[in-house]
Amino acid sequence: MTYQLHAVAGDDRLRLLGEYNDYRSALHARVDDVLAQLERNDGWWTRIEHVIVGPGLEGPDSRHELCTELGVDPADGRVPTSADLREARDWLLFAHDLQVPS
Repeated sequence: MTYQLHAVAGDDRLRLLGEYNDYRSALHARVDDVLAQLERNDGWWTRIEHVIVGPGLEGPDSRHELCTELGVDPADGRVPTSADLREARDWLLFAHDLQVPS
């Protein structure tokens, strides 16, 4: 069985990003996509949604919906730095119970 990772577009359409052999691999790919979107937004606050479709409580095509809001709030009066991006990565890995590299 596989897990499909989809990005949720602004109009709620799903865009397939990839297929993975297990949920953990799909989560890793999600972290990578969240960080890529955050970097494209120069580290400013953003909301990023994904759906992983695969085995779960509702059968083989269960929808595992994920949403993350992260980045520097423009109201904070500071510009995002590379440290903010590293912190976002560490937080995402921790939040998904994935290994945080040292």
